[in-house]
Amino acid sequence: MARRDLLTGRIPVAAAALCAAAATCAGASARGTGTPRIAVVVDAGGTQAVALLSPGGRVVARIPVARGIRAVAWRPSGGKLVVSTGGGNVSNELRVIDLARGTQHTLAGAKRASPAAFFGSVAWSPNGRWIDTTRSPELYGAEIDVLDARSGRLIDAFHVAARADGGLSWSTDGADLYFARQSGGRVRPTLRRLVAATGRTVSLGVVGLDPQIDSDGVIAFTAPDGVRLLGQRKYRGSRAGDRLAAWTSDALLVERPAGAGCPREIHPVCSHVLRLVLDAAPRLLLRTPARNPAAR
Repeated sequence: MARRDLLTGRIPVAAAALCAAAATCAGASARGTGTPRIAVVVDAGGTQAVALLSPGGRVVARIPVARGIRAVAWRPSGGKLVVSTGGGNVSNELRVIDLARGTQHTLAGAKRASPAAFFGSVAWSPNGRWIDTTRSPELYGAEIDVLDARSGRLIDAFHVAARADGGLSWSTDGADLYFARQSGGRVRPTLRRLVAATGRTVSLGVVGLDPQIDSDGVIAFTAPDGVRLLGQRKYRGSRAGDRLAAWTSDALLVERPAGAGCPREIHPVCSHVLRLVLDAAPRLLLRTPARNPAAR
């Protein structure tokens, strides 16, 4: 996404960036499970796929997903991923990928309710029982749906005017869900905390997208000037135009446009995935001027 559009711009639904948000490009870490810790969306020969990477950036597996990918998230215990697919307002899906079995199945389809609206960002609850997704006919004003992770049954819907491509993140105790609220293109997104038991939302008092919480409760997010930790200034090593993808056990994964030749939207064939190590100089996990090496 172009820097000037990062916090205010509107993305046409049909051209929404497939690798622009937490959200959407790298899944959260699957810690202590023996599975690869990083999942990134790549483009191989025109087909979108989830590439599973080792902590050192080696491609462990590549899983094609028909019709493209909007967002990807790990099950907290590892072993499974949920993705929201590409497609139009009435045709995208939530799919669950079982890594052990090498299978994927459709959990829910966007046609299941009226008016038609697409699934955007995704998150898996800490207890593994629920999958959360933004749902909206456009970029702004999305509801947050809570689905049963086994059946896809809709359990609850929170009408909170979320930004559809803004990341979702649960607190470690499963009591609160963090999201970016943006009701329209003339307002900027603000981070909020949704109290799951009551549906009440609380402002965190900052402009930003993609809230992601680590196991210690530290919140990182995308700010206008780069990736930040809540309550601190811009994170060292980040810069304007960066967008937070996920935490790992010791670092932040950040999407960065590869240069002036990139299209307006960050795209898997034209971006860097940076690994910003906490309390140390930032290091590159993946780096390529024009093409993500995981797509080869």
